[in-house]
Amino acid sequence: MSVADAIPHDRRDVPTRRTQGSLEFEALWRSLPRAGLVPSRSSFNPARAAKLLPKLILVEAPTARRKGLYFRLVGQALNENVQQNMTGTNWLDVLPEAHHAEALESARLICEHPCGIWQLTPVHYERGFSQLIEVTIFPLGPGADGIPLMLGSLEFLTTNNLKRVELGKGLSAETSQVFEFIDIGAGTPTLQI
Repeated sequence: MSVADAIPHDRRDVPTRRTQGSLEFEALWRSLPRAGLVPSRSSFNPARAAKLLPKLILVEAPTARRKGLYFRLVGQALNENVQQNMTGTNWLDVLPEAHHAEALESARLICEHPCGIWQLTPVHYERGFSQLIEVTIFPLGPGADGIPLMLGSLEFLTTNNLKRVELGKGLSAETSQVFEFIDIGAGTPTLQI
């Protein structure tokens, strides 16, 4: 069975609204101190997000020198599902190459437009289990190293339409089934690839 066969063809099982966890994460991000639309990296204190910490990710935005989406922090929920530590992993390594340009452009827009995103992404684990992950991401300003970061939250959803797939690697992801930009004050951009 190919990975493409694992994507549900019946979308009745795909949520059309954000979960409470996604909305709580947005409220946390909006509460961060800021000068302008985007909070600085230093304004995010993991201790203030203790309840959400197991579901959080901190991802480097791509730069001219580093064209990847590297996890700097990965909450225990994803690590437990994958059954390995995903810190340092490049998200592009788990996403089909055909979707790399779109993922990089989305990350660029999150940080440069700026805006947030909400998406539903099918993922497949090495042990043959698949599920839908609700991903909510917002920008953080660059730190001393000049690299902007994206702070995200993952909600692991149950769906009946994803087939189990053996992939031979810890995690594989498909392109999002649902994708929306979230306006944080600069409007919503248009994704053009």
